[in-house]
Amino acid sequence: MIVGQGKFARKCVQYHIIKANLPDNQWFGTILTLAGDSCTIVRMKIVADTNIFIAVALNEPKKNKIIQLTEGCDLIAPEVLPFEVGNALSAMAKKNILDTKELISAWEMVQRIPVELRHVDIKSALEIALKFNIYA
Repeated sequence: MIVGQGKFARKCVQYHIIKANLPDNQWFGTILTLAGDSCTIVRMKIVADTNIFIAVALNEPKKNKIIQLTEGCDLIAPEVLPFEVGNALSAMAKKNILDTKELISAWEMVQRIPVELRHVDIKSALEIALKFNIYA
């Protein structure tokens, strides 16, 4: 396996998969050991759903585990994430689960979580959903 491009390319002589304690034995990261005793750790990109951001912002019981499992990783989410978070928080306020101060505090907490928002090709998502009989 070759890692990198051009003059930075190195032959990978060994690699190890790191498995975290996630449901369904999902992969968490990869360590590549390169020729010459140097090592590259490949940062894992994790697609995070709205419920993950809400759980962290509201200090839910799984907050520490979520942070532990995503530490050192890059979070990515669909570009609609801020709208979904706003909708979820306003629904909680409407049900009197959150007051105004808690709602604003949760929103500000979500805004401090680094995440790369990505465009979603809805047509492709629908095609994949139909192919695998899942939700888009």
